[in-house]
This record gives sequence, structure tokens and C-alpha cells, in this order.
Amino acid sequence: MKFGALSTEQGRVNLRWTETPSGGFRLTWTESGGPIVRPPKRLGFGSTLLAQVTGRELIGETHIEYLASGVHVVLTAGAASVVNRPDSVPSKPKAEDTPRSDRQLASPNGLKGCRVLIVEDAVLLALELETGLSDAGAVIIGPAYELDEALTLLDQPIDAAVLDANLNGQSVLPVAQALAERGIPFIFATGYGDTGAALAGYNAPIVRKPYDVGQVARAVTELVRD
Repeated sequence: MKFGALSTEQGRVNLRWTETPSGGFRLTWTESGGPIVRPPKRLGFGSTLLAQVTGRELIGETHIEYLASGVHVVLTAGAASVVNRPDSVPSKPKAEDTPRSDRQLASPNGLKGCRVLIVEDAVLLALELETGLSDAGAVIIGPAYELDEALTLLDQPIDAAVLDANLNGQSVLPVAQALAERGIPFIFATGYGDTGAALAGYNAPIVRKPYDVGQVARAVTELVRD
């Protein structure tokens, strides 16, 4: 919309997908009719998102070609990323149903230079957290998407942490214990109601998913201020 084919009236995008023999799918995105394309000098959020989400969340890969005539992307997803449609799909809450305090949080200004560890197995959510906390002035450590990956990051200076309670079926409590022993404050982010009892053993705020990134930024700001 900003730089590609859809930034002009003449631009077009051809989007096709097919099932792969393994049971996954291959999606092809081909742009045409837009401005002349030149390879970017740096990878932006979109390119990072394509590469990381496809690899980790879709168990596949992404191939991007910056052809002069238009960007050409081939996204391949593994069979494990395809699931049957559920019998019922919950409706998304309306904005007016969300408390004002969660929708309109003041931009935190107390995270400048604060080193925040992010441990979150959902790549998109982790990248959103990284962007939001960075905008608030924080220096991000990670994100770590798996338990072992998070444990390897604990030897560096950390001022606060945001911990996903469940990392692909593994509890994040070993990370929480290590942080608690060092006196480093943290918050738990969880969408799993059955983890509450275990998390209650730590004097740490619990933020329920789905949450607003600004809500997390405010919670981290309160941690480092205490």
C-alpha cells in the first residue's frame, strides 16, 4: 500500500495458493503495474515478519524476489500448520466492549534505556511487543521463542521481563525462578486459565491474553518504577 503495486491505481496483485503433496500449502504473491522495484537496503518489519512467522509458526519458508516489474513472494507452509475449521468461531469483541483503560493507555515514558527480556512463543505477538516496548524507549533482549533459548539469555544485564507462561507446551517457570533469584521483576502473559495456581507462587503481575501492547508497556513501566 505504501511502496508496492497497490500504491498506484494501475497496480495489481495476483494471489494464488495450492495444496502441496505433503498436506501443507504454497501461496504465491505477484505484484505488477506499480513503481519500479529496487531491492531494499534494509529489511523492514514486513520482511522480518514474513521470514520469522513462516519459519516458526507455519513450519515452512519464504522466498522473496525484488523483480523490477514487481515483488514476487512464494510462501510455503508445512502440513502441521493446517487445521480443520472449528464448528464455531468466536466473534471479535467490539471496541466499545473493551474497557477504556485497556484501549487508551498513555504512552509510557519510563522505559528509556530499560533492558527488557521478552519470552513469547508466538512470533507475531513477540514482534509486536518488541516494537511497542522499543517505541517506549526500552532496549530489547531477545525475543526468545523457546525455553532453552530464553535460559541462554539470562546471563546478560536485565532490568525487567515479559514472560509467556506456556512456551510450546513447556512452562516458563524455570526462567521465572532464575529471574526471581536475581531480584529481577517480571510479568506473566498468559491465555491459559489453568496456569494461574502455579504462577501465583510468584509476586508478579499476570496479564491475560489477548492484551493490548500498551497495557504490557504500562505494566513493565510500573515494575521498574517500584
